[in-house]
This record gives sequence, structure tokens and C-alpha cells, in this order.
Amino acid sequence: MLISEDQSMTLTKAQIVEALFAKKIFTKTQSAQIIDTLFALIKQSLQNGEKVLISGFGKLSVRSLRNSAPQNQNIKYIRIDNLVKMLDPTGQNFY
Repeated sequence: MLISEDQSMTLTKAQIVEALFAKKIFTKTQSAQIIDTLFALIKQSLQNGEKVLISGFGKLSVRSLRNSAPQNQNIKYIRIDNLVKMLDPTGQNFY
């Protein structure tokens, strides 16, 4: 089990590195490099518009947001580095 019962339900990169290190095949540094390389490859593929299929896990892809107006006209959507922030009419974070 990657997450102990006393931890939250969020799986972190550090926990993945620890789990790989626990297999006693790689050093901790090697494990971290493998995970960093894996995530970099996935990220680069998605940035290039490619789909990523990980057998037994799922398919990752990037989808465009619809260009429709928000239902609540008082909220503005702003894209920042592939993230969407919701702002109220004063420009403050909505959430």
C-alpha cells in the first residue's frame, strides 16, 4: 500500500519514489530520477497534443475548454499556463 492509513488520500510524488525505492531495485536517487523522467515524458507528450495511454491505468489527454460564455456572467475565466482561475467581478479569486 502506497498510502498509510494515517495519511490523507492524496498520493504524492515522494510516496511514489518511496514505493519504488522499497522494491530494493534502485537507490532513492535513481528512483527519484525515474519518476521525474516518467512525469517529464508524460507532460511533454501532452504538451505536444499527443494522448498518453498507460495500460491498466487509463488514457490521458488534453481537451480544450468550450468557448461558451459562463453561466454566471459575474465570473471571468482566465487561462494561465494551462490552468483556469475563476475570478469575481472585482478581480479577486472566486474560490
